[in-house]
Amino acid sequence: MQTMKHNYDINDPDNVDLIDREAMDNMYSIITKQETYDTLMDRKGRVLMIFNPLEVTPTLDELIDDLIEYYSDSDIEMYERCAELLKMKNSDELNSFDFIPLDMDIDFEADFDIEDNDR
Repeated sequence: MQTMKHNYDINDPDNVDLIDREAMDNMYSIITKQETYDTLMDRKGRVLMIFNPLEVTPTLDELIDDLIEYYSDSDIEMYERCAELLKMKNSDELNSFDFIPLDMDIDFEADFDIEDNDR
């Protein structure tokens, strides 16, 4: 399992594993209500997600399935997270959970041309 670095260039293709990990961990934190989009943005200055909220909003069920698949991979093996997500998926809590409010104002600017994007 790769150690998570907090300072890396998200525009560098060599960092795709770090980008995936941060996006998955962000989504996990939001779904499990450990953090909100706003608290992640305030703390990190960015919020990488496993989907583009301006293009598509997957169901929570789909996101949980994606997270379980990711965390159960033999290179990751975070089975405690898988168990927590599966428990959440099978509970009534899932039906009432709004992980990204519809009225949320997402300030999104793609900065693919910025070379120094290693926050």
